Amino acid sequence: MGTTIGLALFAAVAFGISDLWNAKISRAMPSAGSIVWKVVGAIAVALPISVAIGDLPPDGGWEALGPPAGAGVF
Repeated sequence: MGTTIGLALFAAVAFGISDLWNAKISRAMPSAGSIVWKVVGAIAVALPISVAIGDLPPDGGWEALGPPAGAGVF
């Protein structure tokens, strides 16, 4: 199985899990707090995977991560 397919399947499962927990988290704390915890959790999962695959820094350098990070916020 290729890396892209494996990451896509992992992303689909992670989205399903996060969607299930989203309602519980958003009811347990204020909006700003739940957003912070979701972002921290996403970084805690994505960063080790990216380092293990060897895609950090990307081909364009660290500056290339700005547009995807901005898109993720919006």
